[in-house]
Amino acid sequence: MAYEYLVDLIDRSLIQVIERSSLGRVKTCNVHDLLHDMCTRKGERENFLKEVQSFELVKVLDWSRKNFSIPDLTHEQWVNLRLESLRVTFHPYYVIQSISLPLNIRKLTLLCFRMSWKQVKIIGRLPNLVVLKLRVGGFEGRQWNTTKGGFQQLKVLKLS
Repeated sequence: MAYEYLVDLIDRSLIQVIERSSLGRVKTCNVHDLLHDMCTRKGERENFLKEVQSFELVKVLDWSRKNFSIPDLTHEQWVNLRLESLRVTFHPYYVIQSISLPLNIRKLTLLCFRMSWKQVKIIGRLPNLVVLKLRVGGFEGRQWNTTKGGFQQLKVLKLS
């Protein structure tokens, strides 16, 4: 039933499809920036929307805004977040100087990034990481010197 409501919103051009599954179903979508801004303004005027103060229940986070900033959490709260899937789109080709990620993360997708191989080693230490997708990005340095013990649970690595 929820999927039918989603398709209805897509048909009305209120939601944009970003990615489809191999079966043609909607995998990733977003609200157009103009519609998002309008809804936010209207919600603020009517005291309908309040800023989320707790990320405790968040399992999947798609951080794809033009101005990237980490949620207003302490480093300890961010690292201990029970997040299972994180997708971050950096804009434009944001150079990742340092990275800290929730330790429980199982699926990580980075888009439009530049990072050093040192940062990849940090990602490799995530104890539960099963899927890593590094898309439309680049690495600084010519060679990836892997380290023993990294990527213990990794089953899927996609580089594009």
